[in-house]
Amino acid sequence: MNIKLLALDLDDTTLSTGGVLTDYNRQALLDAMAHGIEVVVASGRNYTSLPKCITELSGIRYAIVSNGASIYDVTKNERIVGFPLPKEAVALILREVKSFEACRAEVIIDSIAYAPTDYLDDPLKFSPPTISPHIVEYLKTTRHPVDDFYGFAEENAQNLDCVNITFTSADDRIAFQKRIEEQTDDVYLTSSIGHLLEISNKHTGKGSGMRKVCEMLNIPLPATCACGNADNDIDMILSAAIGAAVENATESCKAAADIIIPKNTENGVGQFIYKLLSEKESEV
Repeated sequence: MNIKLLALDLDDTTLSTGGVLTDYNRQALLDAMAHGIEVVVASGRNYTSLPKCITELSGIRYAIVSNGASIYDVTKNERIVGFPLPKEAVALILREVKSFEACRAEVIIDSIAYAPTDYLDDPLKFSPPTISPHIVEYLKTTRHPVDDFYGFAEENAQNLDCVNITFTSADDRIAFQKRIEEQTDDVYLTSSIGHLLEISNKHTGKGSGMRKVCEMLNIPLPATCACGNADNDIDMILSAAIGAAVENATESCKAAADIIIPKNTENGVGQFIYKLLSEKESEV
């Protein structure tokens, strides 16, 4: 199969522990692009929080971010596609968050994340005890604190890319998600981490973003491949001709995949790329 586009999740898929791009995976990405494969970022992260080890890698042109709420031209640092949340959905979400004390929300506007000051002062208070120091540092360095968070979110309701909500447990996240699902079908709900609920426009999702990039580049879906590790990667994995899940992926993500590749800590993406390149050369 002649793969022309490879869509890659970052955290716990392409990146190793602590959000590191290993030398092995870095070289694999460069080799893939040298062989004519379009490498596309597909992340739940907002654009401004993407790691420089990825955005500064020569050859990467497009990034699907905030679970498909935006698509960026990396070479120009410019958003080329955006799907804001409907104002009515934002009002519903904020109302439900206010009534659920054991959680905190953040909003993304023009791919910049804003969060309540009390949350950023102590992210551990509103997260499971297992949350890693890397995530705490990531939140503190990529989020802008807002004192009057709800007032700010309501004032900018027409411009929200997405709303992300963190809970102290996955059970709370699931219960809250059901409450939203019962009241609206105007949103896309997903989760990259068990305790995190990510909400965006119903027309989004990484799979939708990948299909849009394919249309832009005139690349047919049968020439695509995608790799991920979490539930927010499932629609992308199912959309691609070859959907791969790393061994450390969630069970639902692995069930959706065509192939299971080694863990992110074992350069699974890099190994998979070299397998694709080997098959590509054998077809020549």
